[in-house]
Amino acid sequence: MIGFNPFLTFLISIPVGLAVGDGFAAVGMMMLLLPAFFIIGLITLLAGIFATSSSVEKV
Repeated sequence: MIGFNPFLTFLISIPVGLAVGDGFAAVGMMMLLLPAFFIIGLITLLAGIFATSSSVEKV
């Protein structure tokens, strides 16, 4: 989550900035995506940690 998040944000933001033709668009996308992906990853991690044992056994 911590290592993959900035790389994914960079891969999405830079092409958007190049397509728009403005560097501030890329920086704005990074500022929006970095915390959003972090929160999504944190929720996914916590859901996996606190999963009930019955749901793990079914898989």
